[in-house]
Amino acid sequence: MSSDVRRYAGINSGHMLDLVIRPTLARLAEIAGEARLSSEIAVALVFATGMQESHFFWMRQYPAGPARGFYQIEPRSHDDLWDNFLAHRPQLAEAVAAFSAPQPTRVAQLSANLCYATAICRLIYWRAPDALPAAIGGEPLARFWKRHFNTESGKGEIPDFLENWRGFCAHHFKS
Repeated sequence: MSSDVRRYAGINSGHMLDLVIRPTLARLAEIAGEARLSSEIAVALVFATGMQESHFFWMRQYPAGPARGFYQIEPRSHDDLWDNFLAHRPQLAEAVAAFSAPQPTRVAQLSANLCYATAICRLIYWRAPDALPAAIGGEPLARFWKRHFNTESGKGEIPDFLENWRGFCAHHFKS
């Protein structure tokens, strides 16, 4: 990604945090009956993921690829979450389905529906076998993102995540 593009968020990041991420995770937690879904560390991780993956700018993988939405979720990952995780957790499936619209397809909603994509992003992390980091901060979040979202084979790098955390995310959170 060119450095010119990386300097700018596609939308106001504070608005994304306060008008989409926080209320979506709060509602997800309420419907699912699981307060940890909207913990401050979860909010920070989802926000940092969006900033790292797309700078809240790209709705399709840049320059080309299958990933969709601000969180750059691949259709295969989305479908696997539904087929192999949510299919066995009806209350959680109901909670995330509450954010989806009848049209377009759920995969298309990764780009078209910010609340749905945010819920899916959170549930990708929820599915991880490890607990979220204990404290909000760049290094623990970066390692968790790399291991459970971008994966070891993914092209994302921890130093880039840390740069984005310091430049765009940290001031929104108390560490």
